[in-house]
Amino acid sequence: MTGTIDLAGAEAAAGQTLDALRQAIEGRAAFPPWPEHGLPEETSRQTIEQALAAGHHLHLTYYAASTNRLTDRLVEPYRLEWRGDTPYLIAFCHHAQSERMFRLDRIREVEPIATE
Repeated sequence: MTGTIDLAGAEAAAGQTLDALRQAIEGRAAFPPWPEHGLPEETSRQTIEQALAAGHHLHLTYYAASTNRLTDRLVEPYRLEWRGDTPYLIAFCHHAQSERMFRLDRIREVEPIATE
């Protein structure tokens, strides 16, 4: 018949697709592991607040979750912002040449850089 849907065939195809997806993601973590050692969030926040007050840039060692890597960034801090309970540094990133948001809990090292 024209215009009828083969429900049994559609269910079988959907089941095969679901099985293939399960096999493809089996053994993979839902989130990449974060490096274990880093600064306490309070230490990062205090250093950032001091740099903001002094007009200093910052060198960050930052965990980029999108690539599961630590990256070195030179940033010009603009402000701290909270999204819910999560604090972020809003800064101009010289590496990316644009304004970026950095989660404080992903900052592994932070060092003020005096600007002239």
